[in-house]
Formats: sequence, C-alpha cells, structure tokens
Amino acid sequence: MSHRTPSIETAESAKLRQTAMSRCSQVTKALGRELLFGMTTSLELQGISLPKHCDLDTNALHTTASCQNLRVQSKLVEHHVWKMLKPACQVQISKHVFTLDLISTWAQLGAHVPLMDLIVLAESIIHAQAHNDVAQMNHIHHQFVSFVTSAPRFTGKQRCKQALRFIMPGVCSPRETESRLALLSHGLPCPEVNFIVPGLKFTSGAPMTLDMAWPQWHVGVEYDGDQHRYDKQQWHRDREKRDKLRANGWRIVIISSGDIDDDEVRARFALQAGRQLASRGALFNFSIIAKPLERIKTTKPVAITSRS
Repeated sequence: MSHRTPSIETAESAKLRQTAMSRCSQVTKALGRELLFGMTTSLELQGISLPKHCDLDTNALHTTASCQNLRVQSKLVEHHVWKMLKPACQVQISKHVFTLDLISTWAQLGAHVPLMDLIVLAESIIHAQAHNDVAQMNHIHHQFVSFVTSAPRFTGKQRCKQALRFIMPGVCSPRETESRLALLSHGLPCPEVNFIVPGLKFTSGAPMTLDMAWPQWHVGVEYDGDQHRYDKQQWHRDREKRDKLRANGWRIVIISSGDIDDDEVRARFALQAGRQLASRGALFNFSIIAKPLERIKTTKPVAITSRS
C-alpha cells in the first residue's frame, strides 16, 4: 500500500477531490468497514479530471474488490470486481479512505470510456503526477506500458493496448491531446509535443517551446487556452515567441479550444496544419474524413528528453 502522490490540480479538480473525500469518509463510517474505491471515484479522490464520456454513473461512489465474495452489498455504492487487485495497488488517501492506484484505475476504465478519452486520461495522469519532471514523466509512461503488456487478460485490455500506441508523456492539457489526435485522424504525421526550439530563447533567457512541432519541416502548433485571452503578460510572451519563431523560418498554426469542438472545425484545423507541412515538403495521405483512431497506424516518440 502507498500514500497518495500529490497531483497538479485545477481549482475544479481540487474541489471535486475534497467533495469525494467527504462522501467516501461518510459512506465508510456508515457501513462500518474498510472500502477500496475505484473507477471514477478513484480519479476524483486523486485530483484527476473525469473523462468526458463514460458509461458509468459518475455521480455514484464506486468500490472495488478482488472477487465476488468480497463485494460490498449496499445501495450506497456501486461495486466492481478487479481480479488483479494486489496490496501494492491500494493508495491511502486519509485515515479511513483507500483507493485504487491511478494506473490500475485507468485500466479498470478501459471497458467504460472511448479510446480517445482513455488516451486523454492517461496523458492527464502523467502530467498531474510528474510535476514537470522529465524523468518522472517517462517513468510513469513506462509504468502504463509495463502494466498493460504484463497483465493477464482483463475486460478493456484490448482498448488499453490500442491507447498505448498514442500515449505520449509531456502533454500539458486534455485539449492538447485532443488537438494532436485530431491531426492524426486526418492522416498527418505525429508531431513532437512540448518541443524546445534549439537556439531560441525569450529575452528573460528561458527556452522557447512549441505545444506541437514537426522540427524537420519547421512547422509548429500553438494552443491558446483561456489564459492567453485574459492574461496580458501571457499574451505578450506568446507574441514575442511567435514573432521570433517566424523570423527564424518557422510556420506556426494557432488554434483555440473552439477549433477542436466538432468534426468540421477539427477538419479545418487539420487542413491548415497539413497545408503548412506540405508546403515544406512533407509527404502524407491526408484524409478529408477523419479516420477512427482504431484504424490509425501511428509511430511516435516514446520518451521526451528535455523540458522547459
């Protein structure tokens, strides 16, 4: 058994975590027995945002045991059997609250969320747990790979194996993951994520990074979240970076959250990035209609080597 590793949290996920801890404590005391929480409840207890799509009742409290004989018979919780449950998979959140570790939780959810959400969830876990430590990002990524490849058969394993082909360490937000997957679904080559541009620095001396980049063609993608609109300092920083990049031969595609909200706008974004790549000599088979991720053959870097 281990103790919870603090995660990088948003204000929303911190609030959800506190609410989940309170609810789990109350149910544990009401039933008068130790419970092990799993599924989406485990995510909330560890400060991880829930997947957008899930066939479970995300308002319910979900518990886990290794066999049917140990299941909780109560209307206060929804119970699930996880046959690979071991003491090392259990995380102590507080004196009375215990939950499944995040990688086991992710694998549990493999049967309950679509492939894209499973990829987004894995990259969110890596980002939240690694605290911008490159070695830790790669280590956690390796743990995902090791878990799935060494685990015996479990419900959802095939989808987890499919997700491994796309999961990349170093992605900072779910929207960045969705943006990259949109490009891949239209046939574009896989970009590097959070790429540090060699030789270019801010006036402060900090290195310049791109959210996504194809360095061999000097094409990059920058994702503008809400902070870019409301934070004046961030706006000036972004403008300095993009001016310097363009002056040094880079072509930059800028997107916002609205550019990946539906199929049509994702296709326009992919076309825009694809045109820039093609103009630099990249060869690829662009697909006007997005292909399902399950049908995509992708190659990608399996580790990152540096980070700003």
